[in-house]
Parts: sequence; structure tokens; C-alpha cells
Amino acid sequence: MNMDTTSMMGLLDLVVLAAGAYLLYGWYQLMKKDIITQGLIASKSVDPARCKDLPAYKGYIGIRTLICAIAAIIHGLIGMYNDYVAMLPAPAFWITFAAFLVILIWFGLCCRKAEREYF
Repeated sequence: MNMDTTSMMGLLDLVVLAAGAYLLYGWYQLMKKDIITQGLIASKSVDPARCKDLPAYKGYIGIRTLICAIAAIIHGLIGMYNDYVAMLPAPAFWITFAAFLVILIWFGLCCRKAEREYF
């Protein structure tokens, strides 16, 4: 099986899309069922049962999780469109990629801050 660049990028875009969907599921679990998904929203070193203030944690990390999930889904869809339907102008693709990366880094920093503050 020989994979060209387009199929490799398509696979990576599919992984980003799936990760966004999983993050959206983690957001739903947190907001609707009060379940903190370990390894997704909180690191595996954190015990979700030891959350000091779940309503405040949900208020802080909930919207940030939703933003990151939507950004991942949008970036995955744009990437797949770019790979399989029509090529976007390079600046448009790179701007969306950079925006997704910034949001991803911001989300990681927010998760760290939330762990320090609420666990």
C-alpha cells in the first residue's frame, strides 16, 4: 500500500476531526453528567473525584473545551475539503491551521491552570 501526500494529510485531518468529536463528547460528559474525562480534559495524574469545586471547574473549563472541540472539528473539515474536494488558497489554509494551533495551545494552558486551581 502506497500512501501519497494527499492521503496522509487526509488521514491526519480525519484524526483531528475525530479528536474534535471526542473532545465534544468530553464536554458533554462534563456539562450534562458531571463526569470529568481523565486524559482528555484533566490529565491522567489527576483524580476527578478530588475536584474541589465542580461547578466552578465546569464554568471555567467548559466553554474552553467547547471552543477547542469546535475549532478541531472545523479544522478537520477544512483540511478534508482541501485534500479531497478543492484546494483552498494557501494563505487561507495556513491561517486556519495557525488559528487551530493557537487555540490548541491555549486550551492546554487552560487545562493546566484548571488542574492547579481545582484539584
